[in-house]
Amino acid sequence: MDKQFNKGDIVVLKSGGPNMTVEGYAWHGNYESNDIVLCYWFDGNQRNEGTFNQETLKHSK
Repeated sequence: MDKQFNKGDIVVLKSGGPNMTVEGYAWHGNYESNDIVLCYWFDGNQRNEGTFNQETLKHSK
């Protein structure tokens, strides 16, 4: 599977939610994933982060 997002892209879950910034793709041991995206977002001043399958994300408008 090809990577669909670049570091710094603004994305949102296809099901909705806050805008998130792509930090990069997750690492599994010594290999970078091609489908698990590490994102962060803010809830007020609280920084949150999570990993998401890239198929569940879309670029934010």
